[in-house]
Amino acid sequence: MTETVNTEAVEAENTEAEAAESTPQTPAVEDLNPLAQMLVQTATAKMDELKAVSTKQNAAGDDGKLLSEAIESSTDEEIVKYRERIAKAHEAINQMTKAAEDKVRPTLAIPSEDELKELDNTYKTLASELNSFNQVFTSEVAKSGLDLTIFDYTGELPGKRRGVKSGQGAGTARPRVASVEYTTDIKGETGWAKAEKDGKSSFSHLIQAFYKETKESLSASDLHEAWLSQLGIKEWTDAPEVSKFTYPVTDGEGKTHNYWVRVTR
Repeated sequence: MTETVNTEAVEAENTEAEAAESTPQTPAVEDLNPLAQMLVQTATAKMDELKAVSTKQNAAGDDGKLLSEAIESSTDEEIVKYRERIAKAHEAINQMTKAAEDKVRPTLAIPSEDELKELDNTYKTLASELNSFNQVFTSEVAKSGLDLTIFDYTGELPGKRRGVKSGQGAGTARPRVASVEYTTDIKGETGWAKAEKDGKSSFSHLIQAFYKETKESLSASDLHEAWLSQLGIKEWTDAPEVSKFTYPVTDGEGKTHNYWVRVTR
């Protein structure tokens, strides 16, 4: 009768045997010479001491966590009572804090979410109108050889308002454009320079260019907002293939740098 051989099992056994032969085996301590045996025994004791020290070191930084966990899981009657009192105290503090906030809130001029949205829309409308006035103004005074903006008389636009945060709601996706250029030419006709690095151009590169000239840190969302606001649109995808807008930047010395920005989608 012919016996069937499981070739896969045989190959597996051979592979394990080969691996065992190729892997260096650590001799038993008893097979070492007397001096080596003594060194291993002494080192093993020292290693145990070192591990104990390390355990204590690691616990030192987590004492607060260890205490909290121990209190939370303790079944000691006294600790259980303390735990219940602590929970009641926290609840009382939360209730008193809420009561105080409810009492004070009506006395503060804190706008609601609906009011914030309305304020945000109003801000955008007024800022757009002022920027439009500035475009006409700069072109008009340039005829007399004056390098002025209307903001030299009205003051700069107020800082970033506390309205809807950047990135919230629809229409706030980061614009993907082909190139962003800028110029300080009053009419926005000549002297264009592309804001770019490594062949890529974006609003982020424009911020870096503005910073080199003004030393003022800006947000890309501010530029996005000025762009869409002056175009009178909400979605960047509705912008024409090539569009322009103005953006003033006042540096730390009070000098206003007036830029025209040209965006190619």
